[in-house]
Amino acid sequence: MGQRLRLISGLILFVFVLTHYLNHALGLTSILIMEEARPYFLAVWKTEIGTVVLTLAAITHIAMALWVIYQRRSLKLKKWELIQLFFGLSIPFLVANHVIATGIVEEFYDTQIYYPQVLVNYWLSNFESGIIHGFAVIIVWIHGCIGIHYWLKTKAFYARIRWLMAQFAVVIPTLALAGYISAGYQVMMLESDRMFMSGVRMASNVTPESYNWLQVATMNTLIFFGVVSLTPFIARSLRFALQKLKKQPRLKFPNGKSYRILDGATALETMRSNKIPLASVCGGRGRCTTCRVRVTEGIENLHEPKKVEEEALERIEAIPSVRLACQIRPTSDITVMPLMPADANAKDGRRPGGLDGMEMQVAVMFVDLRGSTKLGEEKLPYDVLFILNQFFAEMTSSLNATKGHYAQFNGDGLMAIYGLNGGNAKNHAEQAVKGATEMFRRLDELNVQLESELKEPMQIGIGIHYGEAIVGAMGPPNNQLITAIGDNVNIAARLESLCKEYQSPFIISERAAKTAGITLPESKSHSVAVKGRQREIKFFALQQPPATA
Repeated sequence: MGQRLRLISGLILFVFVLTHYLNHALGLTSILIMEEARPYFLAVWKTEIGTVVLTLAAITHIAMALWVIYQRRSLKLKKWELIQLFFGLSIPFLVANHVIATGIVEEFYDTQIYYPQVLVNYWLSNFESGIIHGFAVIIVWIHGCIGIHYWLKTKAFYARIRWLMAQFAVVIPTLALAGYISAGYQVMMLESDRMFMSGVRMASNVTPESYNWLQVATMNTLIFFGVVSLTPFIARSLRFALQKLKKQPRLKFPNGKSYRILDGATALETMRSNKIPLASVCGGRGRCTTCRVRVTEGIENLHEPKKVEEEALERIEAIPSVRLACQIRPTSDITVMPLMPADANAKDGRRPGGLDGMEMQVAVMFVDLRGSTKLGEEKLPYDVLFILNQFFAEMTSSLNATKGHYAQFNGDGLMAIYGLNGGNAKNHAEQAVKGATEMFRRLDELNVQLESELKEPMQIGIGIHYGEAIVGAMGPPNNQLITAIGDNVNIAARLESLCKEYQSPFIISERAAKTAGITLPESKSHSVAVKGRQREIKFFALQQPPATA
C-alpha cells in the first residue's frame, strides 16, 4: 500500500511539474505569452480540489520516502537508487522559497506572483536564487524520470516506447531551461525601462512585511526539513544499536554460508549488506520479480505474501516455495536459493516459473484420456474441443484441490507434479494418490453431465511414480512451464502406458506406494523392464486408487 501511495503521489507531482515546465518553455517566445498562458497551465491546480490533491500528494510522497529510508536495514544501494535518494532529499531545500513565495505568501499577504515579478527577482534582485531555481528544474526532473523509468521498466510494452520516452525526458527540461533563460535575458534587457520595473513592483504588491515573512518562513521551513530528513537516519542508527544486543536469525544458503538478519530486514537487504549479488531491477519494490528465491527451509515461519508480492508471484505462476527476496522479512532462520542470475534484466523478470533446473524428490503423475481418436472421428472438431476443455478443466481442478501442479499438456493427456513446495515425501505421494481419486470422481460426474454428447463414457489411465527429477522452468523463453525431466519421469509415463496392457485404469509404482504408506496385495504386483535401468520396476495395477490415511 505504501509503495502504491508513493507511486501515485509521485505521478501527480510529476504531472504538475510537466505543466509548469511547458509554461516555462513559452519563455522562448516572450514573457507576455508566458504570463498569458499561466492561468491555463495552472487551471486544475488552482482549484480547491486541485490544491488539496497537490498538497496531499507532496506530503504523502515526502512521508513515504522518509518511511522507506527508515524501513531499509541497509543503505548499500545501486547507483540509480542513491542518485534518486540524494536528489529527492535535496528537492525540498531547493524549492522551499519558490513554493512559499508563489503559494503561501500570495494567499496571506494579497501579493500577485506572476512571471515578470518572479523573473525580475531571480535575474536582477536575487541572482543566487535564480541559479538555485535552475538547478531545481534539472534535479526535480531527473528524480521524477528515474522513478518513472524503473516503474515502467518491468512492463513489457516499455521496450517499444523507451526511445520515445528518452527523447521526451531530454526535450522537456531542455525547453523549460531554455525558456527560463530566454525570459531572464528579456528581463535583463528591460532593466533600464523604468515604466516596466515600476509596473512590476506595483502589480506584485510585495511589501517589506511580506518579504521579511517570506525570509523567516523559508528559513524555518529549511530547518524543519533538515530535522525531518535526519530523523529516519537517526532512528535507524538507534535501532541498529539496539539490535546488536539481540540474537538475530540467520539467512542461510545451500553452500553452507549464513549471515545475520537484522530485525525487520528483507532478505535482499541482508544479501546486499553482505555483498552477495542478487538481481533487483525495480530496486526492491516487488515489481520485477528478478530477486525471486526458492525457500528450501523455514518457509512455514514467513508471513504470507502481501498484495504487491502476491500479484507479482501470480504473474509469473510461481510455486508456493518461491518468494521475492525484497519482500520477505524473516524472523527466524531460513535457507534460500536465488533463482535468477545477478545480471538478470526486466525481460528475465517477466519469465514465468520459479525454478531453474534443480534436483527434487517429487511424485509424477501421467493422465491419458482413452479413445480420444475415436471421439475425434465421431464428433465435429468444435464438439471435440468442447468435450476436451470440460475434461481438462475437471482434471486441473482435481490437481488444485490436492496441491498438484499442472506441468504439461500432451494432446489428450497431461503430466502433473506433486511436491514442488518441498516438505514431507509421504504427503506428496499421498496427495498424488488423492489427486487420482479426485480425477476419477470428477470424471464420473462429467460423464453423467455429457451423457447426451457421448456414445460411451470417457475413461482415463493414470500412472504414478515417486523419485528424483530435474525440475525447472522449461520451454520457449516467452512460454515456459514448470515441469520435470529425468528417468523417474519416464518411468511414470511408462506406467501410464501399461494401463491399456493390464486393463487397469490406475497403476502406481511400488516406490510411490511405499512412500505414501500404502500397503497393496502382492496379487496385484507386476514388474516391467525400463530402458536405461538394470533392474525391473515393480508396480501395482489396480481398478481404482487405494484409500489413503
